Amino acid sequence: AESLLRGFQLPPFEAALPMMPAGSHCEACALKGLYSGTHTELVLEDRTVHPCIGCRRRWLEPLT
Repeated sequence: AESLLRGFQLPPFEAALPMMPAGSHCEACALKGLYSGTHTELVLEDRTVHPCIGCRRRWLEPLT
């Protein structure tokens, strides 16, 4: 249930996951000069949740 609240950015999780452009990669790993893959963890009505395989950071992407 909590991951749905985070994914839909409902209170109190409005800022829990950043919205990134479709096809994004982990910014935290990129700053370290690393490239970590990702996959689609959760598909919602108008967005998807993606975790970084390297550091487990999560973000949202618009569903295209």
